[in-house]
Amino acid sequence: MLRGFFSAVRSVLLIVCSSVAAAWLYASLRFFAGKSVTAEAVINDLFSSFAVILAAMTAVCIVFLLLRRRKEAAVNAKALENGYTEDFFKYYENKAARARSKRSKSRANIRLTGCYCQAGRYSDAVDALCKVDPSSLSELGRADYYNTALYTALMSGDRECAEKIYLSVKPLFDKYDSPPIYHTLAVLEYMRGNLEHSEEMLLDVKCATSDAAINSECNIYLILIFLKTDRLAEAKALAEQTAPLVCSYQCKQQLLKLMSCIELACKAKFEETKEDSHG
Repeated sequence: MLRGFFSAVRSVLLIVCSSVAAAWLYASLRFFAGKSVTAEAVINDLFSSFAVILAAMTAVCIVFLLLRRRKEAAVNAKALENGYTEDFFKYYENKAARARSKRSKSRANIRLTGCYCQAGRYSDAVDALCKVDPSSLSELGRADYYNTALYTALMSGDRECAEKIYLSVKPLFDKYDSPPIYHTLAVLEYMRGNLEHSEEMLLDVKCATSDAAINSECNIYLILIFLKTDRLAEAKALAEQTAPLVCSYQCKQQLLKLMSCIELACKAKFEETKEDSHG
């Protein structure tokens, strides 16, 4: 926080000093041109210089932000199409390292944790999560942090850690019952073996959000539940319905594996039925 304050003070001082220097230059030129140098003229030059320099710096900042957002959008689009690469992770690692405030650094590392987790790099996900300072976040930000921590523990197969995280932050999750958090809790129920409850929760999440990524992930777990409960027709129908809607490379790969499992299960079911009919 202090770092951000001092950075703002430096920027203001730079603008003021530049304005004074420009006003002095205008006054010098007026003097050498044989014109009178009055206090009113100097003050006018000072304010004019301040306005011009402030406008120029604002324009530069806007252009810089637009270029940075365009680059970030390109990096994200490439990751959605081709999956997470070292260049993608390097970009967000550098973004986290360059963040000036603790809150910005924490948010960047939470984002990085989620990406590592989706790529199956769980040790890197835990390392990024350890760099987050929860005290620097708002209450809503802490809910996002603990949701990411819980999801990382579940995906890495550490049920014991996941249960501890859930019990410690249950009141916070109850307060901020957003679709991403409810989706993670549905995954927790799936990992616990409570398939019926998990299915109900996943369907609730789908009704509560129009986010394509969350809907696709819910469908992935619903297909898994259908497979585990021997509802092959429902699993196949949902997989075919989900295929055109999937927007991320990771989700596409998961869906392809599930579709392959469905085909194998259908063939096995057909062979079993054929043998029973012959028997």
